[in-house]
Amino acid sequence: MKIPVVRMKTTGDVDKDFVEIDLVKDVNFVYKWQKTKNSIECLAFFTSNGTYLALTTLREASISFSKYGYKPLDSSTLVNLSRIMETEPAENGSKITFIDHTVTFVRRKLI
Repeated sequence: MKIPVVRMKTTGDVDKDFVEIDLVKDVNFVYKWQKTKNSIECLAFFTSNGTYLALTTLREASISFSKYGYKPLDSSTLVNLSRIMETEPAENGSKITFIDHTVTFVRRKLI
């Protein structure tokens, strides 16, 4: 099973920093890691190719998932564009209906 992660020591190259690792083939061990004593804990994955961290922010997920068609449509919502059935104007943004008829609202006018 592959999971999206970010390199612990980033290089500035998005393609090298945001990767997918295989939990069975790549990971030697996992532990809880904190950058500072007051920062959020996240999982650290130790591999032969370095240490990677679980994604913890929408920004990280946006970078990692963009190759799969996800796009941030406001500051708190990352949407899989290929699953949108329809968008409608709403009072403070847009209503998005997905192909399975679930709905979300984003604070951005899409039309």
